[in-house]
Amino acid sequence: MSWAAVYWTQPLLRKGEGALIYAWPDVLAKRMHQMDRDTEIAQVNRELETLRERYATYARSSRRLRVVFWIWLPIVALLIVALMVKVLLQDTLMGMFVAGMVAAISLLIWLVGRSQTFRWIDIASVQWSPFSLDASIPSVYHGRRSDAQLIEDQIAERELRLKELGPES
Repeated sequence: MSWAAVYWTQPLLRKGEGALIYAWPDVLAKRMHQMDRDTEIAQVNRELETLRERYATYARSSRRLRVVFWIWLPIVALLIVALMVKVLLQDTLMGMFVAGMVAAISLLIWLVGRSQTFRWIDIASVQWSPFSLDASIPSVYHGRRSDAQLIEDQIAERELRLKELGPES
C-alpha cells in the first residue's frame, strides 16, 4: 500500500478530554480550502473570458456603427441640402424655416458628438424597449445603463476577486 493511501485512510488520533477522538489533519483542511479556491479561480477566469468576449463583440459592433454613420452622414447631408435649396427656391420663408431647423438639429448632433460621455460602444450595446422612448409610460428601461457599462463593471468585479484570491502564502 502506498503512503498516499495510508495517509488518506488513516485519520490522526488525538487525545481530548481523556478520550481518543478522530480528527482530520489541518493539512487536509488546507487542501480542501485550496481546492475550493482553485475551483473559484477557474470559475472567475471562465466568467472573465465570457465577459471579455461579449465586450469585444460590442466593440466590433460599435466600430461598424461608427463607420456606417460616417459613410451615410455626407450622403444624408447632401440630400438635406438639396431639399433645403429646392424648398428655398420655391418658397423663401419656408426655405428659411427648413434651413433653421436643419441648423438646429445639426448643432444638437454636433454637441452630443463632442460630449465627454458619448461612446459608440454604449450606442451599440443599448437594449431598447418598445416603450423606452416614450417618457409618459413608466418603464424600468428609463435611466438604464448600456450593456457595455454593465460588462465593464462586472469585469472589474471579477478582476478584483481574482486579486483577493491571489497567491496564497
